Amino acid sequence: MPMIKDEHGHYVEPPFHAWFGLTYSNYLVIPRSILEAMPLDWQNSMIALLDEARDKLDTDKIQDRYSVQLHGSDGKYVPDPFANYRHPPVIPFKHRVEA
Repeated sequence: MPMIKDEHGHYVEPPFHAWFGLTYSNYLVIPRSILEAMPLDWQNSMIALLDEARDKLDTDKIQDRYSVQLHGSDGKYVPDPFANYRHPPVIPFKHRVEA
């Protein structure tokens, strides 16, 4: 993991390294239906961040044709309830969210 300099010039772990914690995850996968269920201001903020990342990266030089398959708690493949983004399941929020 490369260290990065903070605003004071000190080397620190990248914040996403801490966010992922001690998992072995290499990817963050978020179903489109979940993103579209979030409030509009959140969606606009997320889009702005993704656009900023796209502007900073040379995406033509990054292979990004991934396939995603959902695994159950036993590690076996299970049907993806979010595969059809036009007809998603009810998304369970912890608190009521106004879209």
